[in-house]
Parts: sequence; C-alpha cells; structure tokens
Amino acid sequence: MTQCILGAVNFACTFGGLYTVENFGRRKSLIFGALWMFVCFMIFASIGHFMLDVAEPENTPGVGKGMIVLACFFIAGYAMTWAPMVWTITAELYPSKYRAQGMALAVAANWAWNFLIGFFTPFITSAIDFAYGYVFAGCMFVGAFVVYFFVMEGKGRT
Repeated sequence: MTQCILGAVNFACTFGGLYTVENFGRRKSLIFGALWMFVCFMIFASIGHFMLDVAEPENTPGVGKGMIVLACFFIAGYAMTWAPMVWTITAELYPSKYRAQGMALAVAANWAWNFLIGFFTPFITSAIDFAYGYVFAGCMFVGAFVVYFFVMEGKGRT
C-alpha cells in the first residue's frame, strides 16, 4: 500500500514540476528543492534513528505513519524540482555542437550513480540504520551550494 501512495504522489507532483520549471526559474527552484529535501531527510533520519522501534515496528505505529508522510513530502519536493530540472539544465548547459556527447555523459553518470547507490544502500543501512538519511541530507545541502555558485539560470534564454 505504501508503494502505491508514494507512486501516486510522485506521479501527481510531476505535473507541478512541469509548471515549476517554466515559471520560477531553474536555479531558484533547484535551490529551494534541495533545501526542502534536506529538511525532509533530516527529520526522516532523526525520527527513524531515534524514535522508531526497528526490532518491533508495531510498537511505534505513529512514527511509521509520520515517516510515510515525510517520504511523501520528500517525493513531492523532488518531483517538482530536481526530477524535471536536472534534465532541463543539462540540456541547456552544453552548446549545440557538444550537446549530444554531454547529454550522453550525463545520462551514463546518472545510471552509474543510481546503480551504485542502489547496490550499496542495503549494506550501509544495515550498518548505520536510518542515520544514512543524514548522508543524503548532506548531499542535498552541498547540492544547493553547488547550484547557487555554479549553475547558470537558463530560463528565457535561447
């Protein structure tokens, strides 16, 4: 049931992402999205690490429901900011002459990192539990920093 809820939130919020990418600017939306996801990860990891009874989750049903709500907030933030805009920024970043090669490299890097995260996450979470969320929160904070200092605004440019 949880997968259906998370999938529905992702699907519904993707349409908001199409609106966001065109109306609020790429940089502002990416920075806001990164900070939103940073907050969601910090709360999620803290609740999971300190409040959830991992051995007997039935003992803390409210905590589990709260974590599902936070996961929905995270997915909403991702689907409306980073999901569509990373590909928009990547497509706008390269000159026409190098766009195909740049996009190919970006897609290959995305697939490689997705595989590595998916492969190593079970090992890491077995060692540090929900504290792994702090690692992702740190990545989102660094992502906001990188976007602020190194990404150009492409909205309205040819």
